[in-house]
Amino acid sequence: MLYDKKWETKTQEVFSSAKSLKIPAKDRAALIEVLRRLEAGELQHTDPWCSTIPNGFNTQTTGKKQDCGTVACIGGWVAFLTNRDSDAYVKRAKDNLCRLYWPDVESMAAISVAQAARALRSYLTTGQPNWKAAMADGR
Repeated sequence: MLYDKKWETKTQEVFSSAKSLKIPAKDRAALIEVLRRLEAGELQHTDPWCSTIPNGFNTQTTGKKQDCGTVACIGGWVAFLTNRDSDAYVKRAKDNLCRLYWPDVESMAAISVAQAARALRSYLTTGQPNWKAAMADGR
């Protein structure tokens, strides 16, 4: 599913505005949709090189659509939802969005769906991904 304008109206009161996050409104809306999918279990942790499921998640890859399935990081899913090239989009991220997409952790491949959801929720709420807190409980 590509970007849907109605995502912009979801949970407006809970998360920081696109202006305060310094990102386009469609990116904010897509990030909220990625968070929803992570928390709903619609994105599942999988192999970063060839997902065997249609909606794979792994922070070690910006995004791959293959016959065996699709796998992407948070930014990769934002790019897919907004119909952009995932590699180019993620590599252009700046400031705190860059820190969300490129976490400074020991093993990016080991980041779980729950940990990514916590970091993304932190980013959307405070403007900071806070990967340290997101990774604290190890799952």
